Amino acid sequence: MKKSQPDLPTYYQYRYSKERHAGTGNTASRRGPVLAIARIGIGILVLVYLLCPLQVLVAQDAPLQEQVPPQTPTEETQAPDAADETEEAEASTERLNPETDLPEEGMVIGDGDDIAILDNFVQIHGNALIKYEDVILRADHIWSDFDENLMRASGNVHLKVGSEVTYSEELVFNLETKKGIARNGFTYSDPWYFGGSEIFKIEENKSYVRGATLTTCSLKYPHYYFSVSEVIVRMNEELIAKNIVLRIGGFPLFYFPAIRRDLRKGKVAKIIVKVGTDSYQGPFLSIIQPLVRKRRYDAALLYDRSARRGQGFGFEGKYRFSDTKFQEIHIPIPTDVTPNQRTKLEEKANELQDRLDGEYDRYWLKQLFLKYKITDEDIDRAKKRAEELRTQTLEEDADFAQLAQSNSDHSETRYEGGDMGYLAPEETDKDGNPKLDSALEEVAFALQEGEISPVIQTESAFHIFKADRVIDVYGEREIRLRRIDIGVTASEETETILSELADDLLTRAHEGEPFEQLQQRADVLSDYVETTLSEINEGEGMMLNE
Repeated sequence: MKKSQPDLPTYYQYRYSKERHAGTGNTASRRGPVLAIARIGIGILVLVYLLCPLQVLVAQDAPLQEQVPPQTPTEETQAPDAADETEEAEASTERLNPETDLPEEGMVIGDGDDIAILDNFVQIHGNALIKYEDVILRADHIWSDFDENLMRASGNVHLKVGSEVTYSEELVFNLETKKGIARNGFTYSDPWYFGGSEIFKIEENKSYVRGATLTTCSLKYPHYYFSVSEVIVRMNEELIAKNIVLRIGGFPLFYFPAIRRDLRKGKVAKIIVKVGTDSYQGPFLSIIQPLVRKRRYDAALLYDRSARRGQGFGFEGKYRFSDTKFQEIHIPIPTDVTPNQRTKLEEKANELQDRLDGEYDRYWLKQLFLKYKITDEDIDRAKKRAEELRTQTLEEDADFAQLAQSNSDHSETRYEGGDMGYLAPEETDKDGNPKLDSALEEVAFALQEGEISPVIQTESAFHIFKADRVIDVYGEREIRLRRIDIGVTASEETETILSELADDLLTRAHEGEPFEQLQQRADVLSDYVETTLSEINEGEGMMLNE
C-alpha cells in the first residue's frame, strides 16, 4: 500500500519528496538549495551537541526505549555497614525473646509491660515474667531484690520449679535457696491437687502446706476432698498429712489422725493388710501381695481368712479393655423449634452443666455471733504492753523481727517477723481492700529507712511499724515494712463467762432450741457480750464445697 506524505515521519517525508522529484526539471538548479539546507542542518546539530550533555541526547534519540527503574540494592550489593546493622538487629531480636529463651548459668531473664530498674532492685508490672535456671515465675506484678535474691509476686501467680507447679495469689521466693511462701494457692503432683492458706517451699522438692485441702478431683468445686491441718509433700516421692477429715459434698464423714501416701509413679505397695468384720464374713483378715500394677492390667497374690467362710488363697489378674465410661444427657431440638424455644433449651442445658460442676449445690446456715465487750481497762492494758515493746525495739542491738515473732498479735505476719513485704501507697488486696488503714498508711510512709514509728491506736489494736527499706523509683515511693500489733482483748474473767455461755448455747442448739431463743438467753449477759443473729451470705446460701 502506498502511503501518503502526511503518514510518514519527517525524515522520510523529506526523502520521499526528493525521490518524487528526481529526474524532472533542472538538476543543477535544484542542487544548490538542497546543499545549503544540508549545511545549515549539520551546523545546528553540531551546536546542539556542544551545548547539551551527552546523556540527554541519548535519551532524546531513544524516546521509545523503556526506562529501567533504579535497582534496589540486593544482599550482594548492600553496603557493608548496612549488612552489619541488619545482622546486629536480627541477632538482637533473637536474643531478646524472653518467652522462648532459656537463661544461661547465672543469668536472669525478665519481661513485662512496665519495667523499672534501680541498682539491683527491679519492678515489673503487667504480664510479668522472670526466668532463672529451672525457675519460671509469671504474675501480674513482680518485685525483685537481687542483692538478697528475693522476689515478691502478686496477682495470678504461676511458679514453676522443675516439674513442680504452684498457683497462688501472693508469693515470696528466694531464687538462690529456692524456698518461699505462697498464700492462698495450690500445687499439683499427679494425681493430687494440694491447696492451702499458706504453702511453704522449705526445700527444692519439698513443701509444707498449712490449712490444706487434698483431692484428685479437678473440678473448681470438688465433690470430695480431704481437709487437713498440715501436709508435707516431697514431689514425686511421698505425702504425709495430719488430722485428715474426708468430706463428700462438703459433709465430714471420716477422721484419720495421720496418713502417708507414696507419690512415686509406678510404685507398687509391698503388702496390703485388711482387718475388719461384716455381716457376710464375720471377723476377717485379708492379705494382698501386689505383683504388678499398670494402667491396663494388674496382678496380685491373695490370702483371705474369715470366721464364717474359712480361709482361701490364690492369684488374681485384671485387664482393662475399656478405660473410659461415657454417659450422656441428650436434649433433643425439634425441627420446628422457634428461636425463643431454642434459647430456653440452651439455658436448660447450661443449667444442667452447672449442676454437674456443683454450681447449684448449696446449703443455708444461721449464725449466732458472740462478741466480747471491751472495757477501758482492756484498752489501757494493751496500750501499756505496746509501749513496753516499743521501748525494747529502741534499745541497742534490738531485733525487731524477733520481738514481732514473739509478741505480735498480727497472725498473717507474726511468723515472718512482722514482714509485710514491699508496699506502695494505697495498695489494695485482691478484693480491693486497702492493705493498710489510711491512718496507719500515713504514719508508715512518713518513716525514713530504719526508723520506728510511735505507738498508733486503732479500734482493735495498737501498732508499731519499722521501715526496713525505702525505695523511690521515678517518684514512686515503696517501703519494706515490718509491724508489731498488740490486740485489744477482753479480760480473762470476760473470756471465761463467754466460754461457759457458748457451751450452754451449743448444748441447747443440739436439743433443737431455735436460734432466736438462744439470742434472748445470751442478751441476759449484755454487760459482757454482744450477740448478733445472721444468715450466712445474706440468706443466699453457700456453695456446698465452699
